[in-house]
Amino acid sequence: MRIEIIYDEVEDCLDLLNKTLESTARLSDWNRLFQTRGFKLLKKRELEMENSFSDSEFQAYLQSQANKSFVHSYMNSLQHFKDIDLLDIQKKVMKYLPKKAFFNTTIIPVIKPKKNSFVHRIEGESYLFTSLEPDCLKAKLENKLIHELHHIGLDSVYDPKKYQTLDKNTQKMIEWTNAFGEGFAMLAAVGGPQYHPVPFDETAKEVWDENIKNFEVDFNQIQRFLFSILEGQFEDDKALKAKGMELMMNNGGQGSWHTVGWKLSVIIEAVLGRKALIDCMEDLRNVYLNYNKAVEIYNNKHGLKLPFWDEKIINQF
Repeated sequence: MRIEIIYDEVEDCLDLLNKTLESTARLSDWNRLFQTRGFKLLKKRELEMENSFSDSEFQAYLQSQANKSFVHSYMNSLQHFKDIDLLDIQKKVMKYLPKKAFFNTTIIPVIKPKKNSFVHRIEGESYLFTSLEPDCLKAKLENKLIHELHHIGLDSVYDPKKYQTLDKNTQKMIEWTNAFGEGFAMLAAVGGPQYHPVPFDETAKEVWDENIKNFEVDFNQIQRFLFSILEGQFEDDKALKAKGMELMMNNGGQGSWHTVGWKLSVIIEAVLGRKALIDCMEDLRNVYLNYNKAVEIYNNKHGLKLPFWDEKIINQF
């Protein structure tokens, strides 16, 4: 496993914030920021995602953040980040991954307008961009890292060749089954089904609590999406991706893949044990097979009528 951390973007941002407050920021200081490895990689990612991102836009954003309390709070967050024990983080991530999973990535803490963190591949290399927020708790930063590193670990065990005996549409459905990884990662980040999956942001927690009440609606939306893949209803891969991503970003940004992925993970672990959940990551067909086994027992135990995956999906295997 290899994990590298690049601090140049965030450290240059903090230096410029201080200089802006002191009215000593020069063009050469801004140019130095724009030439940092972290900034250039962030810019490349944003442009690849077709997001608006220019040097002048970023400069205007950073200047808008230039007040003493912000600078101090960002410095606190950076120190909290540097205090994180990466070996301990890796151990926590591996509790929710197959043993053969690995991480080869570069972590880049960044100050940027959007507060999302994400993993992105650039020229074959994996980069984990971690958004630094003002006065961010160390525990919240650890949660972010576990979540995103889980995505990297899950990707390392995904092998399309394992499913090559299935028909083409079923292989596409399996490929999109990876999207449940959002729920897997949320569970891994908090350490178990007994913990709330959104522990640090009260507003986001309230949104989650409302969304999870609509689990069956989200489940059925995803099931219809999977049916559409199996039936070859999408005109092309672009249309398929658009619908899949819609289910990632709906519900106020906490999409259906998140709620359904988390709920089915919790049910599988609670009923069949964590190994059965990890087996789902090892072979994505088990997401459907193990969930159907678990939810029958779960429903009987709790007097519920949570939905099952349809035979149309199960029979593909």
